[in-house]
Amino acid sequence: MPDTNSKKNGKRSHRAIILQGGGALGAYELGVLDKLCVLLTKEDEKTKRDGPLFDIIAGASMGAINASILVHNVTHPQEGVNPSDTKEIWKAAVKKLSDFYNDIMMLPKNHPLFMVNNFLLKNPMFEGVWKLWGIQRETYGKYINSYYEFLANGSEEKVKKFQENFVKSIFGGLYFWLFPDTWGDIATAEDARKYYSYYWTVRLGNPKVLRPAMEQPDLKYLDFSNKIARFDNNPLADTMRNYWNYEKYPIKTSDENNEPRLLVVATDVEDATTPVVFDSYQRKGSKINHTEYGEKTELIKDNREVPRYDITYPEGITIKHVMASASTPLKYEYPEFKVYDKLKKEEVTRTFWDGAFISNTPLRQVITAHRIYWRNKNGEDIPDLELYIVNLYPSVESGVPSDPDTIQDRQWDLMFHDRTRYELRIAQMRSDYIKLARNLVYLGESKGLKKEVREILEATSDITTLTGKPRSYEDLIKSRFNVSRICYIDRKESEKTSQSGKAFEFSEITLKDLIKKGRDEAEKAYQKTVEQEKKEYSLFETEHAKS
Repeated sequence: MPDTNSKKNGKRSHRAIILQGGGALGAYELGVLDKLCVLLTKEDEKTKRDGPLFDIIAGASMGAINASILVHNVTHPQEGVNPSDTKEIWKAAVKKLSDFYNDIMMLPKNHPLFMVNNFLLKNPMFEGVWKLWGIQRETYGKYINSYYEFLANGSEEKVKKFQENFVKSIFGGLYFWLFPDTWGDIATAEDARKYYSYYWTVRLGNPKVLRPAMEQPDLKYLDFSNKIARFDNNPLADTMRNYWNYEKYPIKTSDENNEPRLLVVATDVEDATTPVVFDSYQRKGSKINHTEYGEKTELIKDNREVPRYDITYPEGITIKHVMASASTPLKYEYPEFKVYDKLKKEEVTRTFWDGAFISNTPLRQVITAHRIYWRNKNGEDIPDLELYIVNLYPSVESGVPSDPDTIQDRQWDLMFHDRTRYELRIAQMRSDYIKLARNLVYLGESKGLKKEVREILEATSDITTLTGKPRSYEDLIKSRFNVSRICYIDRKESEKTSQSGKAFEFSEITLKDLIKKGRDEAEKAYQKTVEQEKKEYSLFETEHAKS
């Protein structure tokens, strides 16, 4: 069984949570954090685990926004919160994040979107009209299907052939209008409410999140049917100010102060070879926060290739870094940073987009940052790591998309869903080898073979360090760490209940439902993980007793 409080040379295991981007779906992450705060606090009290509830909080887009608000309120406890009570600090920080979402929900009563959400869409008349439309569509569909069967003499094969011939005819453009089996399912009244809430949010704006859409025409090819809606989400940053005073308190944390580490992911528009990871921790030997990224070039430093670009941010992570992570391609103006180009040996201006496009689940970045930081810190062993991954976009859904909205929705799900399962399998495999090697070292030393074991550990392997120096087998063991727990919390949905605009649907009903689902599914995922660990531990004990 993975030991969630295991210590290696006196160092406890660390805990990381990864928060995906997903706009309004970020409310689900609030529910997850709320429930995990309770469950993990109880676990830590039982196991006597010390330190922060989460040592690393990493996020992209809305996940980065959630993470930054949480980390700020952990490192700057509110008045009345006992600064030495970890349980109280994290509970209050999650409550502050909850206040942030409550603020988003509470629209001004004189705003048009408030009228739409509370009077136009949330009333029995809307539900009645929608149900009536469903009945009419179903009746018409049955009638026209019967007509096609009549034309084809009732043969299903002939009906299909009739459709194929129709597509090839001059009337083929009407195919998706005239054949009911291409229409997809009828939405429920509640799903229709969500869809039209998104529709009007885009057009009217949400004063707590974004301004009304600005239509951008195509003046390149003069194709005026080709136009897109551009947005300004600066109102979201204004709302955040009430829960993170970012002008006064940029986020800069350290393990020496027992503070959580914030990792925020963004994308360089002109170089998407690697994600750009803004880090609230400073590297060993550096007095400022800085990020290296980009494809490795012919640049050589200490006998190794190095990334091309370097961004320094001595003040720590600011609102600009977080909003860069949440900068969709539809934003009317993109964030820019001054970046040092090592190849050109000059400072250049680079433009940034949403981190979700290149790494919406920044697992690899978390593992790499954790390994490099602790490997370089006084040569200490790297603490083992527990991982909690919140997946907002389902990778498995029932049904095949058939209507325009469902097809678009599935495209977004495929683009942003979690892709880390294989990486985690490899990490777990490494962990198993590390545990095996450490157990063999312990066994050899306990049998009086300390000298022989030392000779093996000090021998050099075929793998060199990043600086080109020989690496001993002991270095291989020390430079790796054990993934002691993996807990996935997956938001579930089906084709029938999902909308392509779900990331922009910030209505009160929807956000409260997402928060509740986050709590419920976090508890189920946690309990499932703990039960699996118990089974593994029981199996280990049984096999150990036999041997």
